[in-house]
Amino acid sequence: MLLVGGAIVGYNSWRGHQASQRRSEEQATLALYERIGRPTGFTEQGSPQLKAATWLLVTWTAPSGQGDPVAATESWLLGHMRPDQLSKDNVERAYREGAPFFIEDQGPANIEVTLSSTASTYRIDVSITR
Repeated sequence: MLLVGGAIVGYNSWRGHQASQRRSEEQATLALYERIGRPTGFTEQGSPQLKAATWLLVTWTAPSGQGDPVAATESWLLGHMRPDQLSKDNVERAYREGAPFFIEDQGPANIEVTLSSTASTYRIDVSITR
């Protein structure tokens, strides 16, 4: 009986530690998301989705015809990448072709932003993996 009780206590302690560690990892992933910011004029479409404690997905959109979403995206990306890797032409092409960029200043995390557009909307899909 004592052995069974000890096993149950040990298991519950281990589960509590696992849950605490997961919450800590989720908080770190969300903090990274907050730290990268987003381009001016873009809004979140729903809340960021934690697919795992270290994997987050979110979509941002901006209407075309209001402001300059391409310039806003370029300016935001320049805050996270080396200037020699980016130009307005690259950003425009990425929106047309649905191409990704990788944010480099938040290592060791992998942050991929995929740009796409329609006649009415500019869209950025963000994937953060820590």
